[in-house]
Amino acid sequence: MGNLNQLTKLILASSKLSGNFPHVLLNLSDLTTINLHFNQLEGTLPANMSSLSKLEYFNIGSNSFSGFVSSSLFMIPSLIHLSLERNGFNGPLEIGNISSPSELQTLSLGGNNLKGPIPRFISKLAGLSYLDLSFWNTISGMVDFRIFLHLKSLTFPDLSHLNTRSMVDMSLLSHLMSLSLVHLSASDNQFSGEIPKVICELDSLDESVSVGLVSLDVSHNQLSGELPKSLINFTYLQFLNVEDNMFNDTFPFWLRVLPGLQFLVLF
Repeated sequence: MGNLNQLTKLILASSKLSGNFPHVLLNLSDLTTINLHFNQLEGTLPANMSSLSKLEYFNIGSNSFSGFVSSSLFMIPSLIHLSLERNGFNGPLEIGNISSPSELQTLSLGGNNLKGPIPRFISKLAGLSYLDLSFWNTISGMVDFRIFLHLKSLTFPDLSHLNTRSMVDMSLLSHLMSLSLVHLSASDNQFSGEIPKVICELDSLDESVSVGLVSLDVSHNQLSGELPKSLINFTYLQFLNVEDNMFNDTFPFWLRVLPGLQFLVLF
């Protein structure tokens, strides 16, 4: 493989590969795609991943990698898609200053053993549309939603299973105008506040934005108040799960006006 100096794409997903990450790949400087998803690879990632200076797509999800996430991955200016989910990466995610604007659109870190505060550098990834931080162990610390305020293109944030006991005002999510799926569920979260703070400000947006929400899952939290009737503006809503919260409301028969609603869990 070391002689394939002009190789641009390496796709070996679901190939039953084992062993450590092949360091020889670092010599293939023209690589734009590495897909090693769903294998049995293990060990740690090299510290000098930034030598792959043309890399755009990197997917090593569903393996058995461990250790710290290499901060050099975030120093690759061309990187658009980064999937490290469902591995054994651990410890805090410590990334230094990102000197050049990041092109990242997908960042998937869920299903690992990462812990500590959610790093503030994520706020600099302004082009993100997909963000998976599920199963991040915040060690019962505060989740500061202000980190996400600059992510104007964010479509799907998965912040489930954060292991936080903090009381969090989710009103800050109302500033994220491109959301189509919001996943904040799980019994180890205790987000609090009222859904209206999340939803109502979206009422006043133009129709092309306000109807975009397809899935809203805020189950197993400590949300209170009433379900906001502004939900009827989300005509594309198909999935709504608000079970196991502290709502004080009558049965929302008014939800029947939503033409696409297919899945509803209230209790």
